[in-house]
Amino acid sequence: MKGAMNATIAAAMVEMTHPQPADRFLNLMCGSGTLLIERLHRAPTAVVVGCDLDSEVLRGAQRNLEQSSMAEKVLLCQADATQLPFVSTSFHALCADVPWGQLTGSHEANEELYPRLLREAARLAVPDAIFALLTHEITLLENLLPRFAEVWELQEVVKILQGGLHPRIYLLRRTRVPLS
Repeated sequence: MKGAMNATIAAAMVEMTHPQPADRFLNLMCGSGTLLIERLHRAPTAVVVGCDLDSEVLRGAQRNLEQSSMAEKVLLCQADATQLPFVSTSFHALCADVPWGQLTGSHEANEELYPRLLREAARLAVPDAIFALLTHEITLLENLLPRFAEVWELQEVVKILQGGLHPRIYLLRRTRVPLS
């Protein structure tokens, strides 16, 4: 799939969420399913959900999950990552490989997408939940994070090399402040 996530990066992101057997894990933009597969390979989990807006992408994720013998352990949901059909405070660990504006998306679209995604992730996260987010839109995200400081606390930033680019994994922790 165009722009598919590298499995090693996905494994690192999953590890950063400190997986626990009781976790309810959400991949907000699951694409080909790499993060889902890596989470299930890492440790047992209560629930694993992957969402994507594109039905063709979800079919690809389903095929990848079947190839890894993990399909029966994942709920795939076709939905907009900024308006997911889940009850608030449903997930302990969240991950997203958001569009970077190169192979998928555009910088202009990301200016609207990123704040909406951060808000929706905050709605879905339990207090102290971990959100690992991979992006190359570094300036955009770093300019947005202060606006979300009441609900997302920055824990760590990991610089990586991916196909000649230098994206970063941002590890955020959901504060105990209710989303307004």
